[in-house]
Amino acid sequence: MTITVTNGDQFIATEKKHEAYSLTLKDESHWTLKADYYVGFLRGIETFSQLFNYQEDGKHNIKGIPITITDSPQFLWRGLMIDTSRHFLNLDTIKHAIDGMLYTKLNILHWHIVDEDSFPMYVPDAPELSEGGNIGGVFSPTDLKAVIAYARVRGVRVVPEIDTPAHTESWGRNEKYKNITLNCNGKYMGQFDPTLDLTWDAVSKVFNYVNKTFGDEYVHFGGDEVVYDCWDQRPSIK
Repeated sequence: MTITVTNGDQFIATEKKHEAYSLTLKDESHWTLKADYYVGFLRGIETFSQLFNYQEDGKHNIKGIPITITDSPQFLWRGLMIDTSRHFLNLDTIKHAIDGMLYTKLNILHWHIVDEDSFPMYVPDAPELSEGGNIGGVFSPTDLKAVIAYARVRGVRVVPEIDTPAHTESWGRNEKYKNITLNCNGKYMGQFDPTLDLTWDAVSKVFNYVNKTFGDEYVHFGGDEVVYDCWDQRPSIK
């Protein structure tokens, strides 16, 4: 097979054209794959692998030659979400999921990494958050970089979700930050107290770290299920 990739440095698709490719199997010995970008090559080589049929004798063949395929995605955002706050996942499991995304041409790993249940992300400027708020394990800066790099080579963007301003009980399971969240009577546990400077101190440290580490265009804030009555518990908020 002859493979031509014009721009080998475009690992992540920010436009649909980045994942476009053309695949031609002219006869049994003349095969070509062309892509303008590296991530398009990934999609094309995956399509090529799916053309092979397994035979009972253990060999593989391709039916229907000549074959010409010109392809690009209908949707730029094709995501899979994992939730490591409620169900901690080790690095091998996350990488296995990314491999599956490559095989099925999904390109966004939505990593719901922090929620009310736990804070499994070590933040160097605020280590207390993960020390008191993790269940099952903590992702170090090295761990995060390893996942991002692994995904990047496979054409997968990693978009983190840090749920705020509700679902934040895990932020307060330590002595330093125990007052920045309120218990909302058992419903959607934890909600920031926006009147405290310490709340903004924690939020700034976390999101500065997230922006620097993940480096993607997007960060997901969650923003769901805010209980307004919860804030009425503190006169300073009301």
